Amino acid sequence: MKRNYFIIFLSLWILCSCTQEKEDLYVGQPKDLRYAGVADYKCGDFYTTYQPSVFTGGGEAEFKITNVVNASGEAVEVTKNFSIDPYNGVISFLEYNDLLPGDYTFDIAVANAITEVNFQNVLSFEAHQVEPSGLYYLPNLYSTYGNNMEFSTALPNVKGGGPYTYKLNNHTDVFMIDATTGSIHLAKEYTIGDDEFKEFKLDVAVENAQGEQVQESIMDIEVLGANIGQLLFHGIAIQADSEDYGLQNLKSTNYFGTVTKTLLGEEYTTVLNDSVNNSKFVGETWRRAWSGQTFPYQQENGVITDRVFAGYWSDGEESRSFLTSETIDLSDFTQDAYIETSGLWRYSGGAEHANQHISVAVVDATELDEEFPADAEWEILENDISDRFIQFPSDGIIKEIDLKLNGSLEVQIPEKYLGKQIQVALIADFLNPEIGALTRRFYVHELQVRAK
Repeated sequence: MKRNYFIIFLSLWILCSCTQEKEDLYVGQPKDLRYAGVADYKCGDFYTTYQPSVFTGGGEAEFKITNVVNASGEAVEVTKNFSIDPYNGVISFLEYNDLLPGDYTFDIAVANAITEVNFQNVLSFEAHQVEPSGLYYLPNLYSTYGNNMEFSTALPNVKGGGPYTYKLNNHTDVFMIDATTGSIHLAKEYTIGDDEFKEFKLDVAVENAQGEQVQESIMDIEVLGANIGQLLFHGIAIQADSEDYGLQNLKSTNYFGTVTKTLLGEEYTTVLNDSVNNSKFVGETWRRAWSGQTFPYQQENGVITDRVFAGYWSDGEESRSFLTSETIDLSDFTQDAYIETSGLWRYSGGAEHANQHISVAVVDATELDEEFPADAEWEILENDISDRFIQFPSDGIIKEIDLKLNGSLEVQIPEKYLGKQIQVALIADFLNPEIGALTRRFYVHELQVRAK
């Protein structure tokens, strides 16, 4: 028993000594936190402060925003408007934040191993109102039945600083807009045949005290007849950069390991690894990753705008890459469900269709590991749809009418998935360079799921 008491005492002494040694590294609590001023901040813009100076007490410290108040002393929601690097104290003003014009003040806490100190009124700034810019809706494609008077869109995003006034510039006989929030609704029930649908492209204006922005074709709304499947998912991408694939509600994931696939009637096996067959950004384009790429796009009315496609290029190396949707809830849909997609292919240097495919797949979302979606047991619905896309046009201008008539297809979702939560995927397979150079490129215009 005495031996046991001795061991316990020794353990406690060592623990206390280690704790004391750690605290001895510090000579006091954090103090003297100072930020450089914020100059000419415009409402809604992204902005980062300089790294502050602070006496941390002789060791590492952690920063956090404890409060932000406006000139009236009212608290501002922090997570919607700001973030802070916990290790260096740099504050970021989030793009498209909802700050109104006026003065604001930060309280910042700094903690070390001894204590946490809250520095009040440590940084003040003024948010300036400018004319509206960057107006967009996300999502920007909707579908609704003609008798669904509860239909409403998401709220818009805009920079410049409110209060804003919104105006709908066309199709006001069918839709109406909330002048304060920008949400769009049906103006009245819309009569349409059971097997018909009609698509409306809406123009929206937003105004504040400094000016106005008008955005044409900012949103598409489909009004559906009773027999048309309702749009449940519409993949969205923006232009990629070296830090981001640009996929908003989609995900690009590469598969690594042994791959076996039948090509030209023969079974082919290869091993993909994350050193050779992984994604890489070169120049201005991602290789071996699905990413947002922008092209001139001619609408049916002849107007040419920019449109972002989800593009894929394996650049000579073998790869398997999944473009996956978010989870889609089919709980209330038991009659029918299908995937709609459209796109283009492009090749050079001896590329062959036979070894460069796009498969269509579905999986029960409850059986999916979100961190490793490529490892799930996906059910392949179509082995290769790439030859049902259209060839990239020689003039570089992608035409909406060509995609609709010649580059679009539907893939039925099996009945066993109705009433469940699912995810769908397009799988790019680039395999066996001995068949042909792995230089095809794919550009997906739409990836949608509809159900009824």
